[in-house]
Amino acid sequence: DLTLTTGGFPLLAADERHLALKAARALKAHTGYAGGAAIHVYKRIPVGAGMGGGSADAAAVLHGLNRLWQAGLSQQELEALGLTLGADVPFCLRGGLTRTTGVGEVMEPVPCGREYPLVVIQPCRGLSTGKVFEAWHGEAEHRRPRTAEALEALRTGNHVLLARSLGNVLQDVSQSMRPDIGAAINALK
Repeated sequence: DLTLTTGGFPLLAADERHLALKAARALKAHTGYAGGAAIHVYKRIPVGAGMGGGSADAAAVLHGLNRLWQAGLSQQELEALGLTLGADVPFCLRGGLTRTTGVGEVMEPVPCGREYPLVVIQPCRGLSTGKVFEAWHGEAEHRRPRTAEALEALRTGNHVLLARSLGNVLQDVSQSMRPDIGAAINALK
């Protein structure tokens, strides 16, 4: 059978809602594998921060069980199965730096001229990714980052151009859903 345990912080329920268990069940159904696995997920990143942690967990399970069960699914087959679980799962299966379009299935590798260290701060409790996208799709206008400039900045390693060209299209709707986020962001500036 398939079992799931969790650890780390924040501790997540190890039940049917967990994307890692959904991934294991999807792979088992897709391959017809008769056995099971004991899966343990140890969290080290914030939940509900839009970082794709659940998608990364699902990708790790698909990748790991494909090898453990010797299912023989190709990268393309794993990514297609991953897409049924969430738009970020194919990216997490592939890894690296990509320009991702479509629903999350069209990935083009992006060369990068340098490393960029990041500091991630989650100033308040998380938001539901589904609810954020639902609210975002309901808005009439969207600010967009300057993608062509960002891609050029990544290729050449120009951190000044990169900073000027990036943007978070979900920031406004997230702040409207959690007004305390704006105060926290302003306090960090």
